[in-house]
Amino acid sequence: MPITRLLPMLTILSLALGCGSGSGLDPDLEPTDLRTDDAEELCNWVQSRVDKVFTPKKQQELSCTVEGVVAASSVDRPELCEDAYKLCMDDSTPANYFDPLPCHRVRADDIDRDCRATVGEFEACILAIEAELKNVMEDFTCDHIGSSRSRMNNLRDRIEDLFEDDDDERHPLEDCRKVARNCEDFVFWD
Repeated sequence: MPITRLLPMLTILSLALGCGSGSGLDPDLEPTDLRTDDAEELCNWVQSRVDKVFTPKKQQELSCTVEGVVAASSVDRPELCEDAYKLCMDDSTPANYFDPLPCHRVRADDIDRDCRATVGEFEACILAIEAELKNVMEDFTCDHIGSSRSRMNNLRDRIEDLFEDDDDERHPLEDCRKVARNCEDFVFWD
């Protein structure tokens, strides 16, 4: 699987992180209560969470792991994964694949006005997503994946499942099911 297949999914992740703990806002606020400066504050906090989870070094490691898995699976030799990973890490530098969120352009009118989840519920969901992403990323190594594209696809599917909003009751994280039930769109703002 080329990195170009994985990066759009990770970009979706960065856009889906629509609020978070430590926002400084009243956890009982609903979207209709938020002002433009509140929306920008949430967005800035989201960017800080994305930066924490997907540091440039972590992005480099993920990219090089994908490169290693592709190399190993093309000849069905799991040991090549680590070799390709090391070569990639030596030949590349940490990088940002994600553009920063446009927080300076977020306005109160951008927020889903039909959403009835509270800021506190969003914060709980984001903390649950962050914890699950860390678990997935711990498994996203050559040691775990080897040359198995199916294992890599399984990890990708676990990430994608975190942001599916087509069935409110089937979200893998309870804290996010609450948000999905109370909001038409899982993403806090469009």
